[in-house]
Amino acid sequence: MDFSGPYCDSGLTLILPCTNCRWCIDCIQSHFTLAIKDKTMWPPTCCSDAPIPISFIQGMLTPDRYATVLRRAQDWALLTTPPIYCAKPSCSKHLNPSSGQFSPTIDNNISCPDCQTQTCTACKMLSHDGPCQPDTVREQLLALKYAPCPFCGNMIELIAVCQVMTCVEPCNRKFCYLCHRLLNKCRGTCEAPWAFAMERDD
Repeated sequence: MDFSGPYCDSGLTLILPCTNCRWCIDCIQSHFTLAIKDKTMWPPTCCSDAPIPISFIQGMLTPDRYATVLRRAQDWALLTTPPIYCAKPSCSKHLNPSSGQFSPTIDNNISCPDCQTQTCTACKMLSHDGPCQPDTVREQLLALKYAPCPFCGNMIELIAVCQVMTCVEPCNRKFCYLCHRLLNKCRGTCEAPWAFAMERDD
């Protein structure tokens, strides 16, 4: 299946590395231009949600724009991994396993270098024996029309008719209340398995 680019109907297209998408150069340039201005759209993806490799677009951008893309890729590299914070409330240090600074143990725990508290990387709670326990608070919030951010897992309350949710700082990602996908992946075309109608007030 081929997906055409989101911005124009140019006849001349390139097959993106995912091999499912055909975009014109203008679409590719526009997509990266938007992505370097908005961290919630990073990394740029095609219609099949596959990240578009930076090396693929090098010859399509001006040297200055390409340098900006490289800077964003470096600055926002940590944004592609959901954050893990120390589970000790008085500490809450950002623990990012992908940085190489912290290595999870065989039981998926990370030791905080500041307070030595062990945090479970699966449930992000204090280290524990056995499998992670069900999150009953999360289930209660879902029943009250909260939705989890698909990136960081924060629970965000639906307080307006609009289905576009915005996560809290520092995440700030926008996502769809219906399908719980990031907005640049949903694009308003989702069909949720349950009705959205604001009947919660009825």
